[in-house]
Amino acid sequence: MLAPASARFIYASRSNFITLTNFSSHVLKSYVNLPPKLNANFRKGTSVRLMCKFSPKLSLSDTGDDSTEKEESKYLFQKLTRKENAARLMDCTGCTESVALSILRDYPRLKFISSGEISKIMKLLNENGLQNETVFANYWLLAETTDSLSEKLAVLAEMGIKNNDIAAPLLRFPTERLKKTSVWCQAEGDKGKNKLSYVSDRLECDPADVALAVSVHDFLLSVPFERMVEILDLLLGEGVPPAKILKDMWVFRYRTEKVLKRIQMARNGKVAQFKPWMVRCTEKILNDTIRVQAERREVYGPHNNSKVEYISSRLKLSREETEMILRRQPTLRVTGAAKLCNFLDFLYGKEGETERSPNFDPISVWSLSKILCHSLGTLKERHERLKALGYEAKHPIVLYQSKRKFEEFVRELKKAAAENSKQFEVYNSKVRKINASKNVNR
Repeated sequence: MLAPASARFIYASRSNFITLTNFSSHVLKSYVNLPPKLNANFRKGTSVRLMCKFSPKLSLSDTGDDSTEKEESKYLFQKLTRKENAARLMDCTGCTESVALSILRDYPRLKFISSGEISKIMKLLNENGLQNETVFANYWLLAETTDSLSEKLAVLAEMGIKNNDIAAPLLRFPTERLKKTSVWCQAEGDKGKNKLSYVSDRLECDPADVALAVSVHDFLLSVPFERMVEILDLLLGEGVPPAKILKDMWVFRYRTEKVLKRIQMARNGKVAQFKPWMVRCTEKILNDTIRVQAERREVYGPHNNSKVEYISSRLKLSREETEMILRRQPTLRVTGAAKLCNFLDFLYGKEGETERSPNFDPISVWSLSKILCHSLGTLKERHERLKALGYEAKHPIVLYQSKRKFEEFVRELKKAAAENSKQFEVYNSKVRKINASKNVNR
């Protein structure tokens, strides 16, 4: 029984210590402060007087009522500090302190689960082939009940999954969904194999990966297996890597005719590598992809289809210098081939556009390589404005300035032009006066 709250003493028998500590004297010390002199084996039925950090109004009876013990444990673990809960988790799972703190931060629900339950779950998972590292990565497993996990593991065994370590994500799904997946996996497939074995062999992966994909994409349960086989034949025959098919199982939602049509469009457009997303995207996106790849072949083709070699050739640089520029300006790596070509043509003054282009030399361009990430339309507009004011830019920095600085530069040019115009008018008026006086003298 607990003494009055003001006394802050607790009297408990050995059975109560087992309930509170779940066979862990380390945790007992964490929140009960067991004195070293009393750190001994207690005989059943003996009472011990201990200092307690909390003063809850609970009754620690020796009735053996499991529901009472669970409520008491839950209350006690809520009162533990973060470090103390981490120590409790370390004792139950064998993880390091950093892992325990990380798990409790990401999944605080574990603070309300008794150490005995966590130990039982950990033992059950280890016995069924799950490594400690897998459990730590899928820490939500520690919040499952042993009955639920046992049922789910039995369903995985019915599927024929032997490596539960890989199949750990499947344990997140409800038992009913796993049973539906099991029915699909065990159904007759092709070539004397069930569906799970056939698909996993074709995709060169573990059966657990296919079972996980079917559980995530439950529409696969209603897809005719003959259609799945036909789509697999089409995609694998087109050279699509099996791993990409496994990551994009949505492709099996479409009819075989549509898959074949998209493959034919990609062939006609000379797409380098067909990918499953090309089946489910709109025709506009696929046509844009075909156009971009055609532009890339046209621009980079003479340069071994390499952007690095193309830029090296246009900027008159070595490959190492070009790589350094790409590291400094990573946006250039994703700049389209057509845009890059048009940009350099404008800066250099392509034949037929010499009067409208600034005609910069390669040195000035690569010394300010970030200009290649700018908007081509903005540069053209600024160049036209400067040309209208009679100014010819000698370096790209003039066009690359911020909007505020560029507008200030334009105002200075206009002011200088106005002053020159005024001086010119004054000079002309003087010339006219001199000419008029000469005419009078004659």
